[in-house]
Amino acid sequence: MKNPIASPLCQFARFLAALAGLALSLFPANGFAGDEEREAPSLAGIEEFLKEHLPEFSNQLQDLKHESWNEYVEGLERAADLMREFFELEERNGELAQMFLKQHRLEQIIDVLAEEWHEEEDEKKKDEIKQELHDTLADAFGLEQDMLPVEIEGLEEEIRELKQKLKERAENREQTISEAVEEILFGEDEVEEDGDQKDE
Repeated sequence: MKNPIASPLCQFARFLAALAGLALSLFPANGFAGDEEREAPSLAGIEEFLKEHLPEFSNQLQDLKHESWNEYVEGLERAADLMREFFELEERNGELAQMFLKQHRLEQIIDVLAEEWHEEEDEKKKDEIKQELHDTLADAFGLEQDMLPVEIEGLEEEIRELKQKLKERAENREQTISEAVEEILFGEDEVEEDGDQKDE
């Protein structure tokens, strides 16, 4: 069941995730050593990751396993994406990666509380759930406030590195072009052999 209260929060969370993705995309593929070598997560690996880091998501997924196979498979795909995003982000910024996990855990708690509120008939318990939902949303809002400066700092660092790379490319322009000409004309292996001979 959709949670109308948390909708703006979730939209903002998606914005933050997109911002993190943009930050990651600023670097060349070789910026993440070993990404190509990382194997796709196994079912056991996904379940273990969820139990350790996102227990609420793990519980929901187990319920779906018995209720709707299609939704269970979609949940697994989402969990695999979360794992990938977490490990990529962890390589760039461990603090932000932990915040990312906490953010998703709070989202799961919000969804569970909203569903409990709609299903609960006792007004006193509904008020208690509503208060808990309020407190959890406050935690999520505070977390997002903490995440933004970390994200901005990471982006600023990446911009500094890109500016340095641009400066180095400009300084080494002629050498880079000359090496490219040699490689095109004679092939990479021959250029490397000539370079080794010159070194000797």
